[in-house]
Amino acid sequence: MLKATSVVSSGHWPTAERKAVVTLAQHDRHRRRIRLTADDGTGFLLDLTEATVLRHGDGLKLDGGGYLEVRAAIEPLVEVRAASPQLLARLAWHLGNRHLPAAIHADRILIRDDHVIVDMLKGLGAEVTAVDASSARLERVQSNLDRLGLAATLVAGDALRPDGWWDGRPYDRILLDVPCSATGVIRRHPDIKLLRRPGDLKPLVRRQRAMLEALWPLLKAGGCLLYTSCSVLKAENAGVIRAFLAATPEAGDGTRAAAVGWPPSPDPEGPGHVRLPGEADMDGFYYACLEKQG
Repeated sequence: MLKATSVVSSGHWPTAERKAVVTLAQHDRHRRRIRLTADDGTGFLLDLTEATVLRHGDGLKLDGGGYLEVRAAIEPLVEVRAASPQLLARLAWHLGNRHLPAAIHADRILIRDDHVIVDMLKGLGAEVTAVDASSARLERVQSNLDRLGLAATLVAGDALRPDGWWDGRPYDRILLDVPCSATGVIRRHPDIKLLRRPGDLKPLVRRQRAMLEALWPLLKAGGCLLYTSCSVLKAENAGVIRAFLAATPEAGDGTRAAAVGWPPSPDPEGPGHVRLPGEADMDGFYYACLEKQG
């Protein structure tokens, strides 16, 4: 088994010697000795002389040569607010007393989502809201809405945990723009060829499928969920949709009917519709129009 025995800080190890990537949640990034699995399925032993905090971009040096790159997993967060600065300080004390990692701001605290801690904080008078790690992107959405003269209710939430933000009313339409490898925009972002690794794909596919399964129950019968990605890889597109359709009897692929008048897809059997980079002077793109029967 491969063994990693030292940690080299981000920017101080030769990325050309990277053998694989290991994506770790926060609780797995403060370790001394543990068996771990890289994103490509390679098992290895982390064997350090003392417990060490592993940071995003660090390199784990392997005994046999080469490095494993550490990446911090995207994790659901909750935002903690209080009616007064004094109460917020009290809440921070309780979190610190439990040795929980937290980002403390003047008017709020961000912590990893944990239903036990959330219940405790609510009992102490906190206002707790689920947020997405990338909630700042909503500012761009609002800017686009303003520019187009449109209005919408924006909610920062984790698609994998709709119970934290959904009000229980089914949606007529859902647009699910999934995180992906972005291989369809390589002509505008050629660095993707250097940054992406084969081991990146499986975690992305797992997340895409999980997001689709989490949001499907929010769609009303007769509604449509539009799955989109800027990838051109079948594993992230038709592969995800085909597996979902096979496991979900009430789901149907309505893409062909919705794409009447479009140029034919390079993958006519589908499911979904793909455009390759450069076609009609567009980036690579995929979408599947999923209809809910019943």
